[in-house]
Amino acid sequence: MLRVDELTRDNFNRLVKEAPESETRLIRKHLIDEGIDPFDFFQKRAIEKSLLSNGRPVYFGALVKIDGKYNLFTVVNKDVKEQKSLYKLSKQIVSQWVKKYKTIYAKMDKSFEKNLFWTKKMGFLPIEEDNKYITLKKE
Repeated sequence: MLRVDELTRDNFNRLVKEAPESETRLIRKHLIDEGIDPFDFFQKRAIEKSLLSNGRPVYFGALVKIDGKYNLFTVVNKDVKEQKSLYKLSKQIVSQWVKKYKTIYAKMDKSFEKNLFWTKKMGFLPIEEDNKYITLKKE
């Protein structure tokens, strides 16, 4: 059964290590490869953050204000059996953040079709795209 869990360095690092490369590519590109510890980044910069687990970390979501906009960052672990519960809980968390901050953006690689599907299912709508990335917005 999925539950909201405490975000610790150990469970965050385990999630980043276990998650598929497609889930961690942007974190690796913009943080790890630049010598920035992702856990420290989110501890210091995230306005909101949440970790869901089922005995192991399965989902991390964080809201970070960048250039005056609230941006959603997520990592989903591989082999999550509770897909329906994960969707419901993560949608509930994001909906609470939208209620509080009004508009949230998500930018992702367009080739991650599965991620794009779930993000749109949560109510995010495309607003901008180029050859590689798509930016979505939820109000």
